[in-house]
Amino acid sequence: MLRIVGVCATNCKIWVRIVVIRSYTQALRIARLAGEDAANRRMRKAGRRRWTAADYDHAVDVMNHVLGQLGYGLAAEMRLAA
Repeated sequence: MLRIVGVCATNCKIWVRIVVIRSYTQALRIARLAGEDAANRRMRKAGRRRWTAADYDHAVDVMNHVLGQLGYGLAAEMRLAA
């Protein structure tokens, strides 16, 4: 399956990165990295050097959102379990 992972517009140049996701393991890795990046941005924006509990929660929220967008969210897992 093909999914657009990132779109960036910088100085009127647009790039799109397309990644082929072949397994849940790959989707989980991408989602985990997206969560870590989001939490790191939040931490740095607040001027901290370490994550707080809120940063961990934010990383998990982003990871779950990305997994849902890739079709591996909690709803999909519930359908598979039934």
